[in-house]
Amino acid sequence: IGIKHLELGPTIEQHVQVGEGGGVIGVVLHVDQGAVEIKQDRSCHCAIVPHRRAFRAATAYRQGMRVALALLAAAALVGGSATPALASPPRADRVVAGAWTAGGYPLPMNPNYRTVHFRLYADGRLVSPNGVDVHEVPSYRVAHLSSSDTHALRDQLHRATSNVDFGFVPVADVGYTYVRVAHDGRTAYTSINALTMTYGLTRSQREARKRLSALIDSTADVSGRAFQPESYEVRRIAADDPTIQLEWTGPDLPATSCGLIAADAYADFPTTYRQGNSYTWRGEAFTLWLRPLLPGETGCRGL
Repeated sequence: IGIKHLELGPTIEQHVQVGEGGGVIGVVLHVDQGAVEIKQDRSCHCAIVPHRRAFRAATAYRQGMRVALALLAAAALVGGSATPALASPPRADRVVAGAWTAGGYPLPMNPNYRTVHFRLYADGRLVSPNGVDVHEVPSYRVAHLSSSDTHALRDQLHRATSNVDFGFVPVADVGYTYVRVAHDGRTAYTSINALTMTYGLTRSQREARKRLSALIDSTADVSGRAFQPESYEVRRIAADDPTIQLEWTGPDLPATSCGLIAADAYADFPTTYRQGNSYTWRGEAFTLWLRPLLPGETGCRGL
């Protein structure tokens, strides 16, 4: 459990990250004069960075004790749920570097999945996009890097993002690109809005964005084989549209709005299915979205 920016004042409100991989469960802590409110937040994507301000020992101790108790309660809250997310992924499935884009303005009835540019795992597997399959669902390829190439990529990412000024482009409808890299025993997170845009930026900011974009794009040039997912995340987004009349004729879908199906079940999807199609099933109308689970992911914990 980590805290992204802890203000040890009379009021504390913060997100807590639990687990690794593609999706995370978040817990929002609100501490106000000793009262603690805890609730789950499945949209939390929090970076773990230390807060650098110094505080008087007495204040830090008093507020720190409150937060420590809140964190213990938060861990119990998440651990007591039916979702087995607290178990850390196997070391081989631990993400040591990655880049993805999220945010912007999604289309109606669209889950606004993050766009994964690549993921590098502790055992040297490099997963990157490989277009879409026949149902227009994202697919990936996997390559295996040597130990030296793995360390080289992590080092390049660190140098391309550490203490680098990327500036800010005044645009609202383009998402943020996030870069994560484990280096020298620490995991660093960097976010850049509208990475490929340069309006209003200085020369050095434009060059920094160009270097990072080129480095991310280079991961797509590594040859590999098709990634074979074991399961898929399935999301049904309710659609209040009486014109939707097409009945779902494929295999049974998860009972909840988000669930998992095995790869074998996905193979039985109707040939006419396309990502985001609208259907009715058991009296409900919805759009249907899928994504393959990548190594270390458990699904339905964020997008």
